[in-house]
Amino acid sequence: MAKSIAWSVVVFVSIAIYVIYCYHYTPIVVELESIACLPTKEKLPGTWWTVVKGNGQERSFESSCGVSLPDNDYSMHYLLVSAGRQMKRLTYVRACRWKHNNKDSYLGYETLGKELTPHTYYVYRMRPISIFNVEESGR
Repeated sequence: MAKSIAWSVVVFVSIAIYVIYCYHYTPIVVELESIACLPTKEKLPGTWWTVVKGNGQERSFESSCGVSLPDNDYSMHYLLVSAGRQMKRLTYVRACRWKHNNKDSYLGYETLGKELTPHTYYVYRMRPISIFNVEESGR
């Protein structure tokens, strides 16, 4: 009897650990809605992207990059801007919040398109979740 209780506890703990691990480490796909392609004279590397969250950040981005972002309700959606390549996929995992100082943000893992278009910013609408790229994280 004691042996079966011990095995039950081992099985229960194993399942609990698996469920917790899956919850924190399963990639969550961010749905991106393509809304604009903005031409620029600047030659873009095709290696970076950023999330524009409003609160004046859009004006700062527009003045530093020399483009006008589309109108957006930042309380409903953030804008993701990819420089020089289309964003094919963006994911994050919940556990990455523990690995950096900003506990209200997630580290995004991007899949960019193969084709480099060095004079184009790609703009996407996404739900308002605070995601940043590896360069912004300082890792």
